[in-house]
Amino acid sequence: PKVDSSKGSTRSDPGPEPREATVSQATSVEGATDAIIESIKSKLLERDTAVIWLMDRSGSMQRQRSMLADRLEGYLNEVHESQTDDSHSLMHIVVAFGDRFDKIAITNEPGKALIAIRKDYGLDPTGHENVFSAIQWCEDQFVKKNARNRSKNLMCVVCTDESGDDYLQLERTIQTCRSSRLEVSVIGPSAVLGQMQGYHAYTANDNLTYYLPVVRGPDTALPQRVMLPYWFRNVP
Repeated sequence: PKVDSSKGSTRSDPGPEPREATVSQATSVEGATDAIIESIKSKLLERDTAVIWLMDRSGSMQRQRSMLADRLEGYLNEVHESQTDDSHSLMHIVVAFGDRFDKIAITNEPGKALIAIRKDYGLDPTGHENVFSAIQWCEDQFVKKNARNRSKNLMCVVCTDESGDDYLQLERTIQTCRSSRLEVSVIGPSAVLGQMQGYHAYTANDNLTYYLPVVRGPDTALPQRVMLPYWFRNVP
């Protein structure tokens, strides 16, 4: 239901300040998605909401993207079916990222958004994953250059298996999101203690599981131990 905004900010005002950053552990993509759903629910009680679904286009992420869409489907359809003239609207912006960024869909219809999330985006031959540059690009395209979106609650959900090749853009990205009041949530693995590289289990078309090296760190801003050669360096 739509809340009375006469005592608070008007619809032309910028959205509220994002919450303080938190880190929570989930044992599955579904568990992490449930937390995202609860956040969307609270935002829809306040005002119109726009969610940017920022999808890692890696082939190894196809299964996770499908799991995300499966978990979202029931809730998004429920919101759409219960929509009235007095309800706050929920808009979906689906973007795929790797070395470049591609707008896949902008829609208020959950079916189209779910199709876009599940879509096979094709292999990025560069292997680059510019997570932070992608967030900045989305802020520029869908917030800075769109005055109507600035009056909404703004949320970006990043689904990825790596911390990104452009991690030096972290501080700039934080400042950009704070200035535009864009709240960012990430569904992904935790950093690897003491080193940048971890491994991601990927089941290929031959039904065999391969452990692919991925960048998942560092877990702190500065190295906390000397990088000596360990015997298990290349063993998942």
